[in-house]
Order: sequence, then C-alpha cells, then structure tokens
Amino acid sequence: MIYVLRFKPVGGEEWIKLGSSKNLGQRIVDSLYSNSHPPALCNRLSKEWFEVIAVYAGDKAEERQLQLQFNCGVLHSDDSANEFYDILELPKILRELD
Repeated sequence: MIYVLRFKPVGGEEWIKLGSSKNLGQRIVDSLYSNSHPPALCNRLSKEWFEVIAVYAGDKAEERQLQLQFNCGVLHSDDSANEFYDILELPKILRELD
C-alpha cells in the first residue's frame, strides 16, 4: 500500500511523507528513524509526531514512479530522502493518488 503521513509543524516547517509498506501498522510501530529525512524532523519520526492522512492501493514500484514525478524526474539519492515533501505539495500528491 501507498500511504501519506502528515507531521506536526516544527519551527515553522510542516512536512508530509509519501511511502509504501506491505504492513503499515508495523511500519508505524517500527518508526521512521531509518529514513533519510529533513533536518527539521530529526528526533521526530516516531508515531507521536505524525498522523496517517491517506492510504491507497499500490506497491514500491508505484511509489517510486510517484517520487520520480514529484521530484521532476530526478531522484536526489537512492534512499528515502525522496519521500518527504513540504506540506504545500500535499494537494498535488493527493490529486495524483485519487
């Protein structure tokens, strides 16, 4: 499945994460600390810092295609840094997923 998380605002910044997981419940329990992430989210990647705002059918390959699309066709690195977006990108992301 593909999911969208919304993080609590930190220092005037607000972030969302586009990800995929076979077991979202376990992914949330495990936290997101293994992900590369914006500096504003350091120490704020556990479940008390975010909420799930959308869940869609999909897999890792579809997630990767969305990341390419939302990053202008270029992935910035081969890790999860491509999964975090400014909150202003949320309408565009949800529109593509709907």
